[in-house]
Amino acid sequence: MRLALCRFCQHADRLASNGSPILVGLFNQVGMPDFPGKLDPCFVAIELEFDPVEADRSYPIHLRLIDEDGRPLARWSGVYQVD
Repeated sequence: MRLALCRFCQHADRLASNGSPILVGLFNQVGMPDFPGKLDPCFVAIELEFDPVEADRSYPIHLRLIDEDGRPLARWSGVYQVD
């Protein structure tokens, strides 16, 4: 498994016709004048690449957002099934 893409964006979706990704309003940094602060809703777009030998398995996925000093800001966990 390889992480091919990980970006913040204002909106993420897929085309109904062919599943191509649509990423709108990409940005690289999140900043606010005071912490803790409020962040407008956004998406984290992640693209993972798998080798054929990794198919037909489930993989735990963990996402942790940290600040520049390594302090945790948010976390998410889930399971991804590779067919």
